[in-house]
Amino acid sequence: MNGRDKMEFYSHWDPETSKGTKLVDHLRVVAESSKEIILSKDLNGLDKYILGDVAYLIGLSHDFGKYTIYFQKKLKGFRDKKDPLANHGLISSFFSFYLIRQYLEKNCLDNIKPFKYLPLIAFFSVKHHHGDLKNVDDDLDSSNLLNSGFNNISKQLENININNSQIKSEYSSLLYAYNIDINKLFDNLVPYEKKVHYSTEIEDLITDLDPQLNFKNKSDIELIYYFLVLLLYSSLIDSDKRHAGNVREIERRIINENLVESHFLGESFEENNTSNINNIRNEIRKSVVTNITNPKNINKKIFTITAPTGTGKTLTSLSGALKLRKLIKKHLDLQSEPRIIYSLPFTSIIDQNYNVFDKVLNQIDDFKINQSRYLLKHHHLSEIYYKTEDLDRESDIDESLALIESWESEVVVTTFIQLFYSLIGFKNKSLKKFHSIVNSIIILDEAQNIPIEYWNLVRTVLIGMTEYFNCRIILMTATKPLIFREGEYTELVDNYRIYFESPELNRVVLNIDTEKKELAEFCDQLNNWSKRSYLFVFNTIGSSLDFYSLLKSKIKQMGLQFKICYLSTNVLPKERRTRIKNIKNLLGNKNLLDNGEKIIVISTQLIEAGVDIDCECVYRDIGPLDSIIQVAGRCNRNKLSNKAEMHLVHLIDEKGNSFAKIYDPVLLDIVKNIFRDKEIIPESEFLQLIDDYFQQAKRKSASETKLIDSLYKLYFYDKTPDTNKKIPISNFKLIEEDFFKIDIFVEIDEDASRVREKFCEIKSIKDPLKRKKEFLKIKNQFYDYVISVSKDHAIGFKEGELGIVNSYEIELYYDKITGFKRNNNGGGNLIC
Repeated sequence: MNGRDKMEFYSHWDPETSKGTKLVDHLRVVAESSKEIILSKDLNGLDKYILGDVAYLIGLSHDFGKYTIYFQKKLKGFRDKKDPLANHGLISSFFSFYLIRQYLEKNCLDNIKPFKYLPLIAFFSVKHHHGDLKNVDDDLDSSNLLNSGFNNISKQLENININNSQIKSEYSSLLYAYNIDINKLFDNLVPYEKKVHYSTEIEDLITDLDPQLNFKNKSDIELIYYFLVLLLYSSLIDSDKRHAGNVREIERRIINENLVESHFLGESFEENNTSNINNIRNEIRKSVVTNITNPKNINKKIFTITAPTGTGKTLTSLSGALKLRKLIKKHLDLQSEPRIIYSLPFTSIIDQNYNVFDKVLNQIDDFKINQSRYLLKHHHLSEIYYKTEDLDRESDIDESLALIESWESEVVVTTFIQLFYSLIGFKNKSLKKFHSIVNSIIILDEAQNIPIEYWNLVRTVLIGMTEYFNCRIILMTATKPLIFREGEYTELVDNYRIYFESPELNRVVLNIDTEKKELAEFCDQLNNWSKRSYLFVFNTIGSSLDFYSLLKSKIKQMGLQFKICYLSTNVLPKERRTRIKNIKNLLGNKNLLDNGEKIIVISTQLIEAGVDIDCECVYRDIGPLDSIIQVAGRCNRNKLSNKAEMHLVHLIDEKGNSFAKIYDPVLLDIVKNIFRDKEIIPESEFLQLIDDYFQQAKRKSASETKLIDSLYKLYFYDKTPDTNKKIPISNFKLIEEDFFKIDIFVEIDEDASRVREKFCEIKSIKDPLKRKKEFLKIKNQFYDYVISVSKDHAIGFKEGELGIVNSYEIELYYDKITGFKRNNNGGGNLIC
């Protein structure tokens, strides 16, 4: 080493202990971890050993740029953190490109699809391993390269050359098994030592990379490159973050496939209905289990469970999935059983389904002390403590978060947002867990909530996951959406149509009255109150609040004894959960109802999303058919009476505007056409209505082809896209962001005051990383007291800032029954 002392290069540094992680050790661990992730999978039609080698080499090269004195000084605080010479992503990406290219050439893979484009995928993954994925075309554009720091590479290489022998020696050790010519590898970088001032000079330097864009040519373009980017990028960034954060390995767990059946044996189900609905639930479950375990279906990958609401699909799907994962492990010779990923459209129903699974898995001996190893709940407001015996809640908050975000569990209960933004996404944080989805069993509950314009996109990606990565999909619904085509899926419920048409499940009659009525007129016409429980579902918070006021006055004038329960997102999340629980208890207590206790529930679409309640009579404002059917599932759900009524109405405001205008007008027109000349529809005819509705909806709703094209072309993100020509993957949004709402914290009780006080303490912490870490500890508690209010109804609160309703002004701004009081003047935005 030319008489020089050996220099210690570090990847990470702890200023408190003045100790760091050696760069060579970090590169080795990340490389080995990335390779192990790939080798643990079954990749259908892909050589996982080649991809495992590539993942290893990407891991070795991802931090090559840290071998500069510029980065080392920045790491220890001796250099400006924003010094462009200390950046390591771009120079590392070029090093990775040439390393992968040489590996492919040595193994005669450089002209074989899909491997020949792996150098570009390596370049792309390494370049963005500390950020989000962008557009691969832009990454090889000379002007963009100049703007992203290409002109710094010459100085970085000049500095690296000072320790050239040492760095080569370390890489020789890391690459000893790969027959890589170290000198040739470093010679590939010599042209980049040239100082550049103009983008045209860069064009002559990247001629090796340009041909890699041929993956988009008609003869070569395939969806596999999109999936390979996600797999290799995910393996890299998860391995990188785990080693940097000292995150432990979690040993996979085995779950008995008969747990659901054991759970039913230990439960007592009271037959308090007039039908044998529990027998029907058992029939459906047995049918699903028999079909999913049938040896003839072992190579089938897309399944549907189609059954009416209230027939136990949640536990049925878990039972089938537990048995299926045993079979898949044996069939594919996997190291571990596939994860079960149970995905739902909304956070509001995750707790309910999670608790059902919790009861079942509680039968496992060590479940209580290793809960998160078996069962995990993940959404943006879920608790961030990974519950296991060897993890301290307070001191290991970063490790907990890393394990949760990587889905280190056997059964994951999550949202469509978390799942699909990992399958069709561009953000580092979302894509980190992609490799955990590979080989998994994905259960999609209430899949009809996926916007129709994305059905073809979702179909394309899910089929790709089954074809390349041996995933199994179970689509579960009472309103079968046409996401997959005939012949692409296997129905698991034998003769499922007979259940929709069965007298035993003919629980509801839908009465249709589409004559437009104002709320006051509608309320005036409600004179028959003979039922013990009623549910009213409105399209907007405003109409639900107005009706609550009208009905409360009417009930009082008539001297009726009803308990009126109000439920919408206008009420704090903590209170909503309590009310749902109380409503279910009231409705489930037959003795109370028999003793004259009556209940009216007034709600919004919130009630549609799997809130398991059972009312005798239901009214709903007109909306999309799948929403109407979902609400019908809250009427006489357990058939406590022979036949119940649901009434569909069309409500308007004082100006004649329909409250249904929040929905797609195309879907509303289809509903009106389907209901034309119909007044009464029994539940036995619902399935045919649903089939007609989705057929028409699919024909009339334009498919999203531009986004599918972007998958093929690795067009992940563009700050200023020309959407007339192409749309980046980042434009995929399951739920449109509402930029017209203001978050408001309501200090409603002593617990809220304590949370606010803690929040203010956290805000005073100067270190941003420590401040973020401390907030994560109280995040789910904090948002228990936050509601999002339309800016039109939050007069006096500032957009873009968190509002506050202090404890002493509760009566001005918040009603403990109906929630936030709209259109009050004043308001505050200083929470501390």
